[in-house]
Amino acid sequence: MTDLRFTIARWIAIPAALFLAANWLLLPSRLQVSKAVETTALVTRSEVKGVDYLFLQTPDFGEVRVQCVNAPTLCRLPMPRQGTPLHVWLQDTGLLGGRWIVAAELGEKPVASEESQAPAFRTAKFIWGFVSLIGLGVAFVLWYFAPFERLDAQET
Repeated sequence: MTDLRFTIARWIAIPAALFLAANWLLLPSRLQVSKAVETTALVTRSEVKGVDYLFLQTPDFGEVRVQCVNAPTLCRLPMPRQGTPLHVWLQDTGLLGGRWIVAAELGEKPVASEESQAPAFRTAKFIWGFVSLIGLGVAFVLWYFAPFERLDAQET
C-alpha cells in the first residue's frame, strides 16, 4: 500500500467507525407500533442473489425491501405472484437500519406483531453493534500502530 493510500485509509477509518458507532447508539431499543407509520402495501416475495426478500409496494414510501430473516412470520405466508394487500406498520430505525415491519395484518387477521419481530430486531442490533466494534478496532489499529513518517522507497 502506498503512503497516500495508507494515509487516506487512515483518515477515513476514524470517521467511518465513529459513524457506525453513533448509528448503533441511536438505534431504538425495540420496535414499537406507537412510533411506526401505518400504511397499506402490496407484498410480493422474491429471491435476489440467493436471499429471500419481501417487496412492499406502498403509496407513502414507494418500494420497501425487507429480508425474510427480518420478517420470518410474513415470509411463511402463502402469497400469490401478483401481490397480496397487507396492512403494515413500518418504523424507520435510523440511517443504516432502514425501515422495519413492526406489525402486519392480512385482512383482519394479525400475521406479525411487535413480539414476533422482536427477536429479529435484537439479532440485527447485536450484529450492528459487533460491526461497529470491529470498525472501531480497525480504526484504532490504523491510527495508533501506523507509521507516521514516510516509508523509505527502498524498503517497500
